[in-house]
Amino acid sequence: MAVIGKLFSRDNFRLSAVKHNIVKYSNTGIISIVNKRNGDNNYIKEIRAKNNWQSFTKRKLYTYNRNIEAMALSPLDPSSYSRPELAVVKHVELSLDVDFENKQLSGLALLTVNAIEDINEVKLRIKYKTSPSATALQWLEPKQTSGKKYPYMFSQCQPIHARSIMPCQDSPAVKFTYTAEVSAPENFSVLMSAIRDGSNNTKTTFRQPVPIPSYLLAIAVGVLESRELGPRSHVWAEKEEIERSAWEFADTEKYLQAAEALCGPYQWTQYDLLVLPPSFPYGGMENPCLTFAGDRSQADVIVHEIMHSWTGNLVTNRNFEHFWLNEGFTVFLERKVGASLISDKDEARKSRDFNSLLGLQELTETIMSNLGPTNPLTELVPDLTNTHPDDSFSRVPYEKGSLFLRYLEDTLGGADDLGVENPLTQLVVNLSNVHPDDAFSTVPYEKGSLFLRVLEDSLGGPDTDQFKSFLFEYFKDSADQTKALNDVDWATWLHKPGMPPVIPENGEIEATALSPLDPSSFSRPEQAIIEHVDLILHVDFEQKQLNGDVMLTVSTLMNINELILDTSNLTIEMIELEDGSELKYKVDEHLTYYGSKLTIIFNKTIISGQKIKIRIKYKTSPSATALQWLEPKQTSGQTYPFLFSKCVAIHARSIMPCQDSPAVKFTYTAEVSAPENFSVLMSAIRDGRNNTNTTFRQPVPIPSYLLAIAVGVLESRELGPRSHVWAEKEEIERSAWEFADTEKYLQAAEAQCGPYQWTQYNLLVLPPSFPYGGMENPCLTFVTPTLLAGDRSQANVIVHEIVHSWTGNLVTNRNFEHFWLKEGFTVFLERKVGASLISDKDEARKSRDFNSLLGLQQLTETINDLGADNPLTQLVLNLSSVNPDDAFSTVPYEKGSLFLRVLEDLLGGPDIFDKFVRSYLNKYQRQSIDTEQFKSYLFQYFNDSSDQIRVLNDVEWETWLHKPGMPPVIPKYDTSMTKAVKNVLLKINLNDTASLDYNDVISFSPHQMINLLQHLVDQDALPLDKLRTLGEAYRVSTSKNTEIAYRWLRICIRSRDENKLNDSFAFVNQQGRMKYVRPIYRDLYAWEDVRERTIENFLRNEPYMMHVSAYTIRKDLHIDV
Repeated sequence: MAVIGKLFSRDNFRLSAVKHNIVKYSNTGIISIVNKRNGDNNYIKEIRAKNNWQSFTKRKLYTYNRNIEAMALSPLDPSSYSRPELAVVKHVELSLDVDFENKQLSGLALLTVNAIEDINEVKLRIKYKTSPSATALQWLEPKQTSGKKYPYMFSQCQPIHARSIMPCQDSPAVKFTYTAEVSAPENFSVLMSAIRDGSNNTKTTFRQPVPIPSYLLAIAVGVLESRELGPRSHVWAEKEEIERSAWEFADTEKYLQAAEALCGPYQWTQYDLLVLPPSFPYGGMENPCLTFAGDRSQADVIVHEIMHSWTGNLVTNRNFEHFWLNEGFTVFLERKVGASLISDKDEARKSRDFNSLLGLQELTETIMSNLGPTNPLTELVPDLTNTHPDDSFSRVPYEKGSLFLRYLEDTLGGADDLGVENPLTQLVVNLSNVHPDDAFSTVPYEKGSLFLRVLEDSLGGPDTDQFKSFLFEYFKDSADQTKALNDVDWATWLHKPGMPPVIPENGEIEATALSPLDPSSFSRPEQAIIEHVDLILHVDFEQKQLNGDVMLTVSTLMNINELILDTSNLTIEMIELEDGSELKYKVDEHLTYYGSKLTIIFNKTIISGQKIKIRIKYKTSPSATALQWLEPKQTSGQTYPFLFSKCVAIHARSIMPCQDSPAVKFTYTAEVSAPENFSVLMSAIRDGRNNTNTTFRQPVPIPSYLLAIAVGVLESRELGPRSHVWAEKEEIERSAWEFADTEKYLQAAEAQCGPYQWTQYNLLVLPPSFPYGGMENPCLTFVTPTLLAGDRSQANVIVHEIVHSWTGNLVTNRNFEHFWLKEGFTVFLERKVGASLISDKDEARKSRDFNSLLGLQQLTETINDLGADNPLTQLVLNLSSVNPDDAFSTVPYEKGSLFLRVLEDLLGGPDIFDKFVRSYLNKYQRQSIDTEQFKSYLFQYFNDSSDQIRVLNDVEWETWLHKPGMPPVIPKYDTSMTKAVKNVLLKINLNDTASLDYNDVISFSPHQMINLLQHLVDQDALPLDKLRTLGEAYRVSTSKNTEIAYRWLRICIRSRDENKLNDSFAFVNQQGRMKYVRPIYRDLYAWEDVRERTIENFLRNEPYMMHVSAYTIRKDLHIDV
């Protein structure tokens, strides 16, 4: 026996009525028609017809080819076993019985098959059953539906899952018409991707006279209602969703008419919508006659699915290697149709450009942050040999394809009022109205026959070469347009990974002058990206500047003639290539907050995929916002100057020219020269020192905000096998004692998050002007001396910075609009790690909850201060024209952490959620991501659990992420540790001052005392006599713990205790931690009698503050910035 035609693919179903000596099937999923070998030729002798056996005329069908046989898969489609070049299914008559109890379809398929080179046809009858685990079918329990009463079933066959519903040639190269009769329980509605002819008791019949590929076969069965949307449209949904759905999609007919105006007559008779339950994995699915929609779909999604009625459903990619022909064309036309609905032409153009810009952001994120610019799946035409099409699904075919078509449109003469007269739209119209099957006898447009000739030797829809050939053929009469097409870099656009070689001009991008990836950066990493930095610095204390020489290794992601970098007050002395060739450059005017755009102009086009090295010699400014130059009197030793940096959020550009966005990560080496006796430290592994030079290397890629340097006369002490603490001599012993448990904290963090990847973990105790509690620079955490409480009570700050070694440093927010992914995750994990250090599980749980309650107090105060309607209280911010420094608050820390705690509780508690967090950290390590990626992975991780997916769908995502104010839900925290605090608070507020006694608080931990004082900060001011008695009785007025002293001073200010004014001014002058200084300055400003003195005090001390502290306090005190 010899195989002469592998006709069908199957997956996970049982055949029950095919004659075995004629049709063979195997566990590989292949159904083969077989026959005796006769010389060199193969013949079909007989095959099962409807009700009889018939002889087939002996015609030569196809020469047996052992090479193709060895491949096992089709030469036309790397994702299908079928062989449509031998015989093709033209029509299917389908009978299905829906069995909810066994979660299967019982099927009877009558396939009309045409043999190539034979004028006859044969009808093949196959009886089968699907598997309960059929990949195309989703069987929902009642609790997974809106009504909670009835089960529900729907299908999703794209890309290659139709084979789990019926035996078929599961390739878009094959199109067939079909009829269907479906039996389902009474009261259940059945819908399919076809015209619904009628329903009789439990049976519903359908017909689809327009040929479709198998991935567009669709079925849905549920207890549904419908509402009319227009003369050819209805919406279907469960009763609970139907009115909302009818309102949401009321404009469907308007969108259909707009699409017809662009693409020609709608050929599918009806356009219905079905709103599916939440587990549907897409925004929409363009099944002919019946679009599946998610329950939160928006207008642009519906326009997109309507456009598929032409691009995808009529003109179909031959296989999924050419998927961009489906999705790229659809996105391109969707934006034109959407714009055509706007009457003002200028606004229409802006709207189309703006939506294209949003798409470019998504494309850049997909290529740069998710897949990687060298990943072959970022090619427009990927090779899917041995690759499952599901694995290739991304934004690339959608946005890169649409961008390619926009580029071609601009190249060929542009759009003409967004109408049908522009060349590329006319091309699409011609494509859309010609079907490759000769069943279509009418070609409504003049050049349609041209495309038919192009396809006359092909099966199914076009591939990319056919599109390209038709494009040249269409414009052959224009020499200029033919020349333009010949100049297109086809190989790079179609077959090279990474970003497109050209970004079409976009008014919206030009208007912002900032990156489409990051509203706080000029750089364009979607065009070229810095991968490595070799840095040479000379520290000049006298001039308060760094003399820099930096070599940037840049990888190009498209053809470029220039490179754009961020700078701020840098003096550029020279720019050249590695070989010494000098390059021209331009530094734009300084823009407040953002610095200046540096444009480096190349002498020739740099080709996509090329690596280049650019050397820049420069000097920093004495006022560089990232650098703090301290006079000796500002240090503990009072003898030597000191330098340290703080690059977060966007201040690295004042240290070196760079792509100053967290979307870009690079490795680096450095060599720094400084005066003798001065130690140099950086956010890297310290390799060694030779005289005045110190060398460093950072082999793990970091974003620019984690570049850090400190230079001072320092000493160090070993804390553990991978940790030292550095500080001035006067602070070193105190520091070594305070941070002695660092290795223990590291090990606890590894138990929670996975192996520590940064080799060393050192600490540097900075002088008091450092504006934060800590800064998580890789290999070298900067900490404030305010942590030196003498009781190790502020270990949580060290744990927080250690956890950043995973959340922030390894998994990084793509830009500062998604800052909560860094800080919210870190606070959430910090409290889990801290609790893990307590052996008693019940006490550990109480401790975690108590610290969460302290965070909730701070969050409440912050939101009250900022205002509940302030957009800066959202988790996901819009930082267009907003300085990221202005967005700094406790909101991303505490609201973000609280959100994760809510998710943990909803999804089953720590045991379940901890595993997700480990998986999340492992998946996205060394990447920069945004909130949508986090959300998408959360759904993906829990996809196998219908209960957890239902829980996630019920989360108020829009409110949590994009609405200002307090969170919509507060977890049920254990309050046992706060009860004693509340009892003392009640005593303070109700009793006379004589009853206050130290025994009231003698058993309090430092954090319980902090909680008590925070309550007093939040309530009405205390009378002065009670205030002073409380301070002495509870011994808080003399506390050395900075957290306690800070809150005590705030309580005194609010009670207008003039005796504490000098202490308050001394406190804000002696240290610069913004967590303390800003609230105290705001409280002092609110005290009108001392407002003038407060402003004078600030102005005297402003020269000694870091930029970010001075900048934000100026705003707090209403002084011009």
